[in-house]
Amino acid sequence: MKRNLFVMMCAVALVLGVCSCGGNQELTKMIPASAVKITGDDKDFFKLAGDSVKIILTNDRPNDDDTWEVKAIMPFSNTKSWAEVKEMRKKKPNWSGIYGISSCDYETKVNYYDENGSNVDLDSKVEGFDDLLKSEEITTGNVTVKHDNWGGIGSYERIKQNFDKVAGVKLEIKLSWGAHYDEEMPAASEDNSATSSDSDWDSILDEYEKYVDKYVAVYKKAMNGDMNALSESVSLAEQAEKLGDKLSKGQGSMTSAQMNRYTKIVTKMTNAMQ
Repeated sequence: MKRNLFVMMCAVALVLGVCSCGGNQELTKMIPASAVKITGDDKDFFKLAGDSVKIILTNDRPNDDDTWEVKAIMPFSNTKSWAEVKEMRKKKPNWSGIYGISSCDYETKVNYYDENGSNVDLDSKVEGFDDLLKSEEITTGNVTVKHDNWGGIGSYERIKQNFDKVAGVKLEIKLSWGAHYDEEMPAASEDNSATSSDSDWDSILDEYEKYVDKYVAVYKKAMNGDMNALSESVSLAEQAEKLGDKLSKGQGSMTSAQMNRYTKIVTKMTNAMQ
């Protein structure tokens, strides 16, 4: 009789979609699509494909009760094919990207927020835009918001408090392009061309190294939790990238010494980011 009662209890738990991890229960709630706010330069390339979003309190490591996290499962679809996205890249030569990426990728910022519009304290990242971005057809797939570092997971009690607060999701979407796609770009105009006759490469290298040195110093502060440094590092990285793009396009006009110096500066920034 006791065995039958246990089997019945397990069946009820399955029907309710609740699992037990170390005595604590996985929980699920749905929030309306209207509670998902999408911003950013490239927000129009994607759209939410469903009426609601699933928010889950879960633990992928059932033997560790300090690794609970909040996940959001969101059905998204692309609004343009990969061919159309690349064509738009050709027509927008100043489209910014992140230094060092050798293909088109996406950069996202994501936050959960409560019913008052305040951020919920969960470190999160987004996964799942890749297949949508690179698809040659209009398709739908799940995009997942999950913890980004150890700050986004913790004990059941602590993470459940944040799970209970979650009432919406904010997403900022920005595509990132690297030098791999420069060959698809139209040639620079004469006024913007970087040639040895109209550019002082040593001066440009001086300026480039100055930005990189400052970026490396600020980046280290940002990695240690300085939020002011974090925003400053983004601005510096963009400035360094613009100079890097100009130098990259003018490599054929540099002397061997200038090329060696340029390579060392690039290596310095790459090592810092690693």
